[in-house]
Amino acid sequence: AAATPLQRIVFRESALASRLESVRKLKAALVPLYQALDGAQKPMADRLLVPPMMDASPTDLPAQSPGVGCLQTPHFGCGGCQST
Repeated sequence: AAATPLQRIVFRESALASRLESVRKLKAALVPLYQALDGAQKPMADRLLVPPMMDASPTDLPAQSPGVGCLQTPHFGCGGCQST
């Protein structure tokens, strides 16, 4: 039997929650690594560290206030974060 709309929404919600948990774990690992890189290493890391399915164009990234652990530095194109 086909899933009901509510069942599909519940399944999607669960899948998104799992994905968010994975992204948060990846971010927790990337923050100290990225912050330890020098200016010459960051452009290479920008190309290699984020899997293509997670990559967003700079216009897709939200502007963000400076914050602890923010990876959205000018290297990522958001322009709204001053943390390094």
